[in-house]
Amino acid sequence: MENISLVIMEKEKDTGFLSRELGSYEVKYDTEYVSSIYASREDENLYVNMYLTVPGEFEDWKYNAILDNYDTGLYKDKALLAEEDEDSYNPGWVIKFLFLENDNEMEEKINELLGIHVSELERVLSQLKNIEDEYRD
Repeated sequence: MENISLVIMEKEKDTGFLSRELGSYEVKYDTEYVSSIYASREDENLYVNMYLTVPGEFEDWKYNAILDNYDTGLYKDKALLAEEDEDSYNPGWVIKFLFLENDNEMEEKINELLGIHVSELERVLSQLKNIEDEYRD
């Protein structure tokens, strides 16, 4: 697969508008796993909010099983926040981390976090058949 770029824009706190491009970063994973990404200022820091998702359509039991079995603890030492995105149509998570000024470091960080997501999804999705009875009741 060809590398694809993600663009991070700064989102204005007061208006919610995307005001300026902070950078464009090549990702090694399919961008369909990222539903949204932007940076916003809090205090003196600039943080990236990356919204991760699972592409496709899911029955209710699969939706719940994916969310219940996805381990956000994998991001513990990699991000400031990793939690379920309750507003997402598909199972989704918000990963928040500090924006890195160095383009190479930022690109590595994004790819590292996407790699964790893709690996964890593969694990969870492979277990769905084994836990279907628990969730269909």
